[in-house]
Amino acid sequence: MNARKDAGFTLIEVLVALTILAVALAALVKAGSDHARNSAYLQERTLAHWAGSNLLAEYQSGMRPASDGDLRGNTTMGPYQFGYQASISDYTAKAPFPLPAVKRIDVRVWLMPGGETEQRALVSGLSCHEAATGFHPAGAAGGDGRVRDHECGCLSGAALGAAGERVQP
Repeated sequence: MNARKDAGFTLIEVLVALTILAVALAALVKAGSDHARNSAYLQERTLAHWAGSNLLAEYQSGMRPASDGDLRGNTTMGPYQFGYQASISDYTAKAPFPLPAVKRIDVRVWLMPGGETEQRALVSGLSCHEAATGFHPAGAAGGDGRVRDHECGCLSGAALGAAGERVQP
């Protein structure tokens, strides 16, 4: 009888081993599912942030008029359709020296067709009045008054002219 007892596993040992294996496999499947869901969510957020950054850059460059108020629209980035709301308002910084007038732009981006409850990104930035309209006030940058690469300076946070000298607003 002893020879037969040492020949294999008992039914209880096999059931315990299968239970442990089933629990481990269930945890592994759940972890894989969570990872896939999280990856998709992060992709949506990343693309929404890029879409919001593109819209903000369009306002800052003057490609879109930066008029006060809330503007709504749709945009596409990658395989996703996003809705957005751009809230534009005047922004006045308190400083001991004169600063150029700027607009604050907040762009909220959400996944369509879910609506605003599916918000995926919020991008904020500042834009010069001059950069938003495409022209400097008379004498601020010299020449024809058109905005050229980094002449305004207020996008980088300082009122500087083309040669780096301080410009009075």
